Amino acid sequence: MSKFNEALSEAIASLYDYSQNCKVSIELVQRLAQQLKLETFIDKLGYTVDSISKNQDKLKTQRLSIAGTSILIDIDFLKDNEIVGLSLSSGVAPVEEAESSSQEPKTGSHIVEQKQVDGVTVIHLDPRKSLLQFLSPIKGQDKSVAETILMQNLTSERLNKFPFNLRYLANVDRLSTSNVNLFVVLEQIGLILYTLNELEGVLGQEDENSWLIKEGFANSIGMVKLNDLKSLQLGLFLDFWRDNRYINHEYQKNSSGLLLGKEYTALISVEASDSEQFDYLSDAKQNEWSVSDSLGNVKKYKFEIDELPPDSSSSAYTSASGPSNWLLYLNFNHSIYLPSYLLEYLGISNFKVLSADNELKPIFEKYNSGKSIEHCLEVSGNEVHLKCYNDIQSSNFIPVYAFAINKVIDIATIIPGIRNFLVLSNILNTLIHTKPTASKKKVHSQSRRGSKIGGPADGEMTEDTKKRLRESLKLSYDVTDEEILGLNAISETAAYTTIQPINKDEVDLDTFMRDEDADNSATNTEQFFNVSLQYVDFTSKQLDLILQIEGRIHTEELAFNLKISNGTFSEVKSSDTMDIDSTKIDRFIRILNLTEDISRAISEVY
Repeated sequence: MSKFNEALSEAIASLYDYSQNCKVSIELVQRLAQQLKLETFIDKLGYTVDSISKNQDKLKTQRLSIAGTSILIDIDFLKDNEIVGLSLSSGVAPVEEAESSSQEPKTGSHIVEQKQVDGVTVIHLDPRKSLLQFLSPIKGQDKSVAETILMQNLTSERLNKFPFNLRYLANVDRLSTSNVNLFVVLEQIGLILYTLNELEGVLGQEDENSWLIKEGFANSIGMVKLNDLKSLQLGLFLDFWRDNRYINHEYQKNSSGLLLGKEYTALISVEASDSEQFDYLSDAKQNEWSVSDSLGNVKKYKFEIDELPPDSSSSAYTSASGPSNWLLYLNFNHSIYLPSYLLEYLGISNFKVLSADNELKPIFEKYNSGKSIEHCLEVSGNEVHLKCYNDIQSSNFIPVYAFAINKVIDIATIIPGIRNFLVLSNILNTLIHTKPTASKKKVHSQSRRGSKIGGPADGEMTEDTKKRLRESLKLSYDVTDEEILGLNAISETAAYTTIQPINKDEVDLDTFMRDEDADNSATNTEQFFNVSLQYVDFTSKQLDLILQIEGRIHTEELAFNLKISNGTFSEVKSSDTMDIDSTKIDRFIRILNLTEDISRAISEVY
């Protein structure tokens, strides 16, 4: 019987994930709350509401109350599926109302003082001046952002994000204790990250692309917000990346939404753990945070936060039982292909992988197996063979959508590193949807200076050449390769140039070898462009990706290295870099950053 109950519980839990498509009803909301082990109560003696229709009498509301150890949600239903009111209470009462919108706190309003200690700037923060609070009211209204989001969830026909928001609140509530209120912990972690975001914006404001920092695409942790009115979701969010950011930035000057690609957001959540509890907040305050200005100068910061006084009015909701261990998780709105060795390097052992197929799966199946991702394009009337491949041995890219972090400060390394792999994915994705054009000639992999990669050494013949030589001279297959190579050597010294061919229809050995040389010469003029992932630079703070470029476009041979750092391409200068037109490389990089399309960058520059 116990196994049956377990199976039933799992089935109900899995149905929870599909409940956003269900229609709103008082019974369904109550059952969702009960599934999360929250207490529920329906009071049918609610207040009287005037009916909209003149032909109907006044109606009484029903109040559904949902209670945890530190939260209380009251929902007033006029009918079974019509909601007229909602309120949310927490174990921590809202503190002082700040002077600006909850989504855009006034810069520096929460900073009490700054002081220098041993070359480090220590910033004293007052959480009562922060608007990164779960119950912070919207300016000019008596409702908080969280209440507004929940109300909008329930006033549409279907539940949409309400089940996820309720689960988020229930999880934070369940893992809180009488000593540690995780709502406060998340608020104060958010305050540190938000202040870091502000500091990066101030130090980088002289840069012409300072909007990238303001919108969260070029700083260390993204744009921080608590409870997102745009997506109608509760929680602490980091908006950290947008595909084709330059193009979409121009597009959004006159329109809303995105012209191309996706937006990437990380939700910081708490989840139960069996491991020893780590004090994330204390560690975040003790660590030194690095911030670079537009010139690359690094400044160090530490944070102090005032203790909040206990709220006596919240005693009815703070009866949490024994200690409950938890971990901080980053949950991404889209899965991200990351190599398993990167997760291992970062010490990330708790991660979740997407089980369903997505558009990038065929790409990374090839990438993981060592196969190249190929495409043919036309450049000034010439056919160019484009190949992208992975040179890192034993690398396995997996679609990760969530993982536990060890420390809050790790986010400042994780987010820039993830941006690099998102850009790599976009580069590869531009090739997968267009089938390579059939080539008239056999495609040869080429390396720097035009030599064949993995081909025979100078003075040796290919297997194809040996086969043709056997057939041309009517040689028995008993003749060894050494004897055939001897024939080749004799031919080169012209010792046998007077020997007539056995078959008059066949060419002599000298003519045969000249034809072979001509074929090799034709091969050496083939147009190609190879992009290989060489390694991840673990010595860099932003986990730079190093790419090697080799190719031949027209008569120009190409050999240089690029890096992707914090989502941006740049050239890696080295002493052995070929003497290549730097203006072309610079233009290639600018177009690559703009379009994230390597085929287009090649076509535009060459």
